[in-house]
Amino acid sequence: MKTRKANKKYKCHLCEGTINKGDQYAHKSVVIGKETIYAGSGEVPDWAWTPARATMPVCNECANPKEVEA
Repeated sequence: MKTRKANKKYKCHLCEGTINKGDQYAHKSVVIGKETIYAGSGEVPDWAWTPARATMPVCNECANPKEVEA
């Protein structure tokens, strides 16, 4: 996964570790729920729902585990 240099302190979404300023980190897209723009009346059908996503910071060790071991 492509990493970038942190401009501020973050918390890793996967391991709950700290990403300090200047460390390498990546962004991972995670599903945070479902959303719809269905305008019909009545109950919303299953096909009308789409996942809502957000990007969360991930430390370099979690983003690239094979590269860290080598």
